[in-house]
Amino acid sequence: MTLRLDPAEVASAADGWDDQHLCLLGGSRRLRDTSCAGFTAPTRGPAERFRAAWAALARELAVDAEARADSMRAAAVRIIEADDMSVAVAQLLEAELEETR
Repeated sequence: MTLRLDPAEVASAADGWDDQHLCLLGGSRRLRDTSCAGFTAPTRGPAERFRAAWAALARELAVDAEARADSMRAAAVRIIEADDMSVAVAQLLEAELEETR
């Protein structure tokens, strides 16, 4: 089995998750800062809870997106390191083997 990893593609995908993180974080902040003062007294409480719930969800999704980007980059580094190590081990082993006919 061969695993092929294009570091540029992984970086691009991770950048996309970083963009999602920033968009969601910005949305969360805007929701958090939005006033519900325009609602009538009976509806203000539910509107506040609704706004706060959506702000919290957007924040949670932003944190998840950032974690996904970081994980993708870390996995790419580990795969490249493992590949480099397997090449080095194969070269050491090859140096120790002797061809016989």
